[in-house]
Parts: sequence; structure tokens; C-alpha cells
Amino acid sequence: MLGHHLQPTCPPPSTWWPPSPPLAWLARKPALTWSTLAIPSPCPPTPPLDAVVARCAAIRALALCFPTIGVPILSRIQKSKQFLTSRLWHSISLGALPNDLADLYFAAISPYIFAPTTPFVSRADLVLPRALGGFDLIDPDHMATALSISFLRRYLCDESPVGSWLRLGLTSELRRRFAAPPALLLVRSGPSFTALQHADTRAEGLFGRLLHALASVDLGISPDWIHLPAPSLVTLPWRLAFASLPLTDQRLVNYTRTGWITLGDLLWLGPLPPSSGSSTVHLGPPPSLSVARNSILLPYAPRLPGDVPSLPWDELWPSLPGGVSAALAAYALATPAPFRMPGPFSLAEFSARPPSAGWLPMAQDASFATFPWHLLTIGGRPLLSAFPASVRRSLTPSTPRAPKWTFPAPVSASFWSCVWADLEASPLTVALRSECLLVLGRNLWTYRAKDALCPAGCLVPDSPTHGICACPEALLVWHACLPLLRALGVSTPLTFDPFHIVGAWPAVSRLRPRLVLWRNVVLATLHTARVVAGRDARVAGRTPDFHHCAVMDVLSHATTAAVSCLTAAWDRLTPASPGVARFRDRWLKGSSLLREDGPSLAAFPVRAAYSSSPSTAPQLPS
Repeated sequence: MLGHHLQPTCPPPSTWWPPSPPLAWLARKPALTWSTLAIPSPCPPTPPLDAVVARCAAIRALALCFPTIGVPILSRIQKSKQFLTSRLWHSISLGALPNDLADLYFAAISPYIFAPTTPFVSRADLVLPRALGGFDLIDPDHMATALSISFLRRYLCDESPVGSWLRLGLTSELRRRFAAPPALLLVRSGPSFTALQHADTRAEGLFGRLLHALASVDLGISPDWIHLPAPSLVTLPWRLAFASLPLTDQRLVNYTRTGWITLGDLLWLGPLPPSSGSSTVHLGPPPSLSVARNSILLPYAPRLPGDVPSLPWDELWPSLPGGVSAALAAYALATPAPFRMPGPFSLAEFSARPPSAGWLPMAQDASFATFPWHLLTIGGRPLLSAFPASVRRSLTPSTPRAPKWTFPAPVSASFWSCVWADLEASPLTVALRSECLLVLGRNLWTYRAKDALCPAGCLVPDSPTHGICACPEALLVWHACLPLLRALGVSTPLTFDPFHIVGAWPAVSRLRPRLVLWRNVVLATLHTARVVAGRDARVAGRTPDFHHCAVMDVLSHATTAAVSCLTAAWDRLTPASPGVARFRDRWLKGSSLLREDGPSLAAFPVRAAYSSSPSTAPQLPS
């Protein structure tokens, strides 16, 4: 929805702007056609859910035409984003969305991403950013929310009839389906707000979808709200004005459910206590008896308010910013009076009323036309600057992926942040990065025959932890590749256990990029060896042969992978760029693996000289 313009192609705004509520009017009107991205988009009177289902089916059919043999998972995901799902985002830029949008989306692209097997990576891991250990697939729900916010960014504060229609439609939908004012979006609690977050809401139509999006993001309001005029202030949540008040979630939910949401709900006009010796009036929560005596329905729900909130009002009112309290006090005595009282407001008549009816509720506009939509923020930034990419980032979890490796002791989230940051910074090819993500995420193939043990002869079943970090045959691979590490210039002795291998020896800082690269190419070598063993075993109908060093030249495989990664990174540099000096210092200085040969790099052979037994390998002191 970037740069889109919404223009009706049937009657002009002057003829279709109705005085009646927009939802009823929309139901009576014939189908409209809106222009988005310069492409006509029909808006039928019924939600276009079938069109979304058909689009997902077309994506699935198209995905079957894409080759998968030899294509790594990250390349498949990139092609899915580029060629398969781009038209889906245009299809769902407006209108209702099916409840099972995510199911339709993943069912359409999973056969291509995981062919020829069934899905072996969870949806949550697929949509995580690579920096957090995921595969960077676009989350369909996040994209739908981002497109909705983009639409609101463009039209919500527009002064044209379209903007007025949109604001009135959102308010009417809140009143009709959720019995709530716009302030509920800022209160963010209570049964009505929970219902806003359900997928059913966005399946109801355009307004339901937009409200669902506003309830899904981190919605707030600019600090400039304190400078609003009083008619706008009374449409805001009273909790916003008294943010320092200690209030349990349960009490806030109860007040929201019983109709005490806005400042207009809370501020009634009443006489001062007799002890004050004053005949003037003041604002505050009313006695319960006055609420029952007035019997005036809420402006956004066909019911009476519930029990009056028990608040320390004598402390709260002075805590308001001076400009806010002064504006509200002046508003209370304005003409015409903003309170519900039969006939013209008269202080004498009001003072003569019995105490049970001595408080009057504020006369709130059911359309809440003065609600400050223009001050809404998302993640602390103005809604008017919320673009789809920033909205999707704000919806993405910030916790790194934490696969269930078997470590001697629990590790913190910072450990996994470092693991994924090291992997992301390593100059890997797409194929190698895909394999490392699968291995470190424990998404690799394991031998799972019933009651079977490790095919290498170990007395434990095969598993990612055992097959990569503990099996003697796997440890032989690590030691067989040590000459490559020495050729890279790293001479630090290493301990080979799950914690150190997965974490790339966190305590080692000297020449760390080279150590991480070596760890990555060995992980990819082990992954390739296991996949080949499993494939050959299925073809031959036998148990996999996990004696990797006996059937594969693991050192040559790892060396080739390292050289290809570094030469590809070198080729991406321009001769005069500052990155050339950094590359030399990081990868070539003190290394016997690669040398500069004119504009390219020349590789030198690595001698295979390693221990025949893992138990005799050099170890770090414990």
C-alpha cells in the first residue's frame, strides 16, 4: 500500500457522503471500485474471502512449477517472497480477511519450501528474522496488519470526505459490535478489547480489519495530548490522565467493562461538599445514587454505567497538568452547558435539586468526532509515519530462537543472541548458511528407526546433540578438520562438546571471525555427510553408515566450502573500497589458506595431519 491513492470510481464524494451511519449506508450502496497502486480493486458488498482463498490456491499451483532439487531453503524462501506471495499482499491490501489466513498461506508455500519432505521447521521459526535464528519468511498476519496501518496512515487523518467517512465508520463499528468508544484502543484492556484482537474481527469487513490492526500494534498517544481542547480531552481514557495511579489490572478491566472508560464518563458536574463553604460546582466521579437517579444510557452502549470507580479524587484532580485541569474547568461552565440537564443550564436551578440528583453526566457525542486520531502513535512513533516495514518490525518478537540443545547448564538469551549474530556476520554462501541454520536450529535429519541406536555403534539413539557434538564419528570429523583451522591462523586449543560447538567457543575472542567460519563449514560438512548417508541407506534399504571420515574426505569438503565463501566475499568488494583493507586484516593476515593473486585470491592446499582418536585431541583446561 505504499503511495496508494484511494479514489471511488462511482459517484463523487459530494453525492455519496451520507448523513446516516456509514455501515448501514455501505450495505445499501452498490459495489464500489477503489484505485490502489493505480490498479482498480473492486469492493463488493460482501467480504471477498473467496478471492483470498483462490489466490492462495493459485500460489500453491504456481509453486509446484519451481525447481527444488539443489535449491537451499533460504533461496526457496527468497523466491517465495519475490515471486509467489507478492500478489497476495496486493490482494489483501483492503477488505476482510479469512480467520485462517496463516493456514492458507503456509499451506500454499510449504510444499515448495520443504519439498520433497513435509515441513520440518515451525512457522514461528520460519518467520523470525535471521538475526534471531529464523528464516526471514514474511508473517502473513503481520503483513496484513502492516497493510491496514498503511491504509490508516494515508486516510485516517485526511480532511476529505473519505477521512470523515473512515473515522465515523471506525467509531460506529466500535459502538455497534463492541459497545465501546475509540478510547478503548488506548485503554487496551477488558473483554471488548480482547474481542478486537480476535481474528473474527478482521473477517467482518474493512472497519473490523482496521480496528483489529489498531488493537494488534503497540498503540499509544503523543504527549501533546495535554494541549488538546477540552472537547477532545473528554474523549480520552481517564486512565491516561492519571497514569501514576496504582491500579490493578483486574480493577481496570472491571471499570472498563462497566462503562467508566473516558474522562467524559468519569467527570460529572456536582456541588462541592458542604464543609467547603462554597456554592460553586466541581467535576468528579458522582455518587452511585446520582447515577441511578439520572438513568442515562452510555453514549456508546445501550446500558447504564456500573458501579462508580473508587478513586482518591482529592489527590488525583490536583495531579492533572495545569492546562488540562483549567481547560476542563472552563469547559464545565461553558455555554451551551456540556452536561445532560433538561432545559437551559441554570446554577440556581441546579443548586436547588435534591442531593440524589445533584450530579449531572457529561453529554458526550456518540460519534466522538473530536477524538484525536491524529495524535495516535505506534511504538512511540506517529501513526502518520508508520510504514509497512516498520510496523512488521514492531510486531516481530525480539527474543532470539533458543533450540533445545543438551547443555550441562541452562544458557541465557544473550548466549543465543551471540550465536545467531555470529552466524549472520559470517561470510557464508546461501547454501552453507541454510545448512548452518538447520543444524544450529536442530532441524537436521536424524535416524529414527524404532528402538534403534546410533548407527555408528553408540549405545544411545541418534539425535542432533549426539550426532553433531558427541558421537565419536562426529568428533573424528571435527578433529579431521583442525588443519583447516590452523591454516586460517587459529592455534587456540578447543574443547569439543555441545556448548562450545554451538556457541563457537564463546570465550575465544582472538581471530573469532575465522573460528566461527571454520565451525560453520564443519557443521555444513557434517550435515552433508549425514544427509548423504541417509539417502544412500534409503536407496539400498539398509542402516545409514555414519562413519563419515571413512566414506568422505571431510577436510577437502570443509576446505572447499571455506575457500568458496571467502572468494565470493572478496569478489563482491570493489578494489578501491575500504572493505578491502578490512578483509585483508580479518581473513588473510597470518593465514596460509589464501593469498592475493592480482585481483583475485589463490588457495593453497591444507595438509591432513590429525589425531586418529578424538580422546587425544588438544583440550582447553577445564
